[in-house]
Amino acid sequence: LDGATQVDFLSCMSHVCVELSKSEIRSFRYAACLCGYALLGSLVRVHQSLDETNAVLTKQLRAVGHSAAKKNQRRDLNKRLQECHERSNTIDTHMKNLFQELVIVRFRDVAPQIRALTIRWVGIWVVQHPKKFLSDGYLKYVAWSLNDKDAQVRLAAVQALKQVYQRHAAAARGGDADADEDDTGPNNNSSFSNLSALDLLTQRFSGRFVELVKDVNEQVCVNALDLVLSLAEAQLIDVS
Repeated sequence: LDGATQVDFLSCMSHVCVELSKSEIRSFRYAACLCGYALLGSLVRVHQSLDETNAVLTKQLRAVGHSAAKKNQRRDLNKRLQECHERSNTIDTHMKNLFQELVIVRFRDVAPQIRALTIRWVGIWVVQHPKKFLSDGYLKYVAWSLNDKDAQVRLAAVQALKQVYQRHAAAARGGDADADEDDTGPNNNSSFSNLSALDLLTQRFSGRFVELVKDVNEQVCVNALDLVLSLAEAQLIDVS
């Protein structure tokens, strides 16, 4: 497939998922979200790969320098770097559109199963591609769901945040002993060592994290306790 065909396919699939997610039939909305989030997850993996390629090409370009003898090599690297930027920008546009039209809307769906599904996927993307998603602009949707009236949504939010903070703790240790390599893809701790990325979230919601240890739902309590311990391990809160 050429580039135009790929873009048309992505646009078509995104449109189908978004439109089906507006159905009054809950099972249709759930299926649409499942497909849409899987599609967005694929885009996230591609975007992360392009970021890594961009970093490698930039490093190679710097190594080449401005030597006249390496003019052709420098031109080739610049061309590949430009192509990488263009592809990354295209993928980024599709990611933003899907997030705005699907995630932000279904995050408030009347069905708790759909709300929980949405929050689980946001957590996956944050862990999978922290350079893009580890920010208040995305984490706030997970944090807001800590106050959801349905226990399965609160549980999804706590579990998502637990993974994020455990990755942060692992990065601070320089290892990854506590982070599982499941459906979130390969471990990527490089962007989790930056304390400021989680500082605002911790300041605003650490009190709620502690409150959830006494939640009426047992699973929420257990996972909230793990979350608080992860916070303490990363030295983000004082539990003494």
